[in-house]
Amino acid sequence: MSVVVKAENDILCESTLPYIDKTTVDFACPTQESATSIVISGNHVMKLCSVDVSLGRNVALRGETTQSSTMKVWVSENAVDGDIGPMDDQDGQSLTCTHTDVEEWPHFWELKLDTEVELLRVDIFNRVNRESLCCEDRLRGFTLTAFKGDLLVYTYRDVSHDAQEKYHVTPQRKLQQTVDKIRIESRQTSQVLTLCEVKVFA
Repeated sequence: MSVVVKAENDILCESTLPYIDKTTVDFACPTQESATSIVISGNHVMKLCSVDVSLGRNVALRGETTQSSTMKVWVSENAVDGDIGPMDDQDGQSLTCTHTDVEEWPHFWELKLDTEVELLRVDIFNRVNRESLCCEDRLRGFTLTAFKGDLLVYTYRDVSHDAQEKYHVTPQRKLQQTVDKIRIESRQTSQVLTLCEVKVFA
């Protein structure tokens, strides 16, 4: 499989895609030029479930994750599997999301990066159940922190009155330090923490 990024008829980047696993590939195009098209080709390119194009690179994808506890099958790595899946299925479950067990606070989820990065933005996809409205409010009031080793580099606290389907967390100023760990913690009054996807752009 290969990818070609073009600006009109000029090729900006061209490379064989590095595989993360059997179903996921990742490609970076370090150019300052504006692209007009992306062509993905190969002998086995018959179906694509999603293509994510962004300014910066999602360094969270398939990363090393942990959470304070786990309820049943809703493991921590579900938040970095590439499937934003915020909608619950017909049985009222969202199997692509994370879910901590009912426990004493704090409820948290953590991502450990392979290398230190310059943090640009974090996108957090909430769990949504449009039938019962059971789950959106769990994430409201969360705290996101970024670390370099044990050094706290950045803190964001959600102050929105209503739960959002998707949260964009962007530092207002360029951070003075690179980061290698992201932690998301629920507010103290929430019984659990549920995340459907976390994307970290750097």
